[in-house]
Amino acid sequence: MFKYIVIEGIDGAGKTTFINLLKKVIEKRSKNLKVFIVKEPFSKSFIKNYLSINFNNIKLNETKNVFAFALDRTFVHNELIKLKNSFENLIVISDRSFISSMAYQFHLDYEWIFEVNKNFLMPDLVIYLDVNVEIALKRIKEREKENKKEKIKNYERKDLLKRIRERYKKVLEFLKEKKIKVEVVNSNLSLKELENEIERIVDLIL
Repeated sequence: MFKYIVIEGIDGAGKTTFINLLKKVIEKRSKNLKVFIVKEPFSKSFIKNYLSINFNNIKLNETKNVFAFALDRTFVHNELIKLKNSFENLIVISDRSFISSMAYQFHLDYEWIFEVNKNFLMPDLVIYLDVNVEIALKRIKEREKENKKEKIKNYERKDLLKRIRERYKKVLEFLKEKKIKVEVVNSNLSLKELENEIERIVDLIL
């Protein structure tokens, strides 16, 4: 068995916490399964260097971003294929995917972004962590305080997070039309409540 599970959500949705708990529960429930976690972007240095090239036109910037992340995604895809060929019983959990490009590059047609990425491995299940923007911002500020970072990133502003969240809703419906399985999880929940949701998700996966 090989399954490719993608976790999506706006910044501050709690993806890292969710992924770690999901891995823990899967391994507890099925001793014969290997669980690997991958993260996009695969090469942060490549993305950082490439995205440092500035354009004044917003759509041109976003087009550049789509292709930059798609190029980086080739490394992720190759890693996934290697893992698939190396293990009989394997679940790969990915922190973000091409779906993030569809949501975050909101000045562009998400159907076109899908076409750019359609030859990459498609997920068996997309788990979208839906969180209130105010809660997401609170988590971001707490995270940056812990990491001693003061500057909020461009996509971590309230107005943009709201817009990206709305875009995600449209993207998820589009994915369903493409026969990609999508599960939405309420990420406003307490840790204990979230653990119950993870048990439900693991039932779907296994």
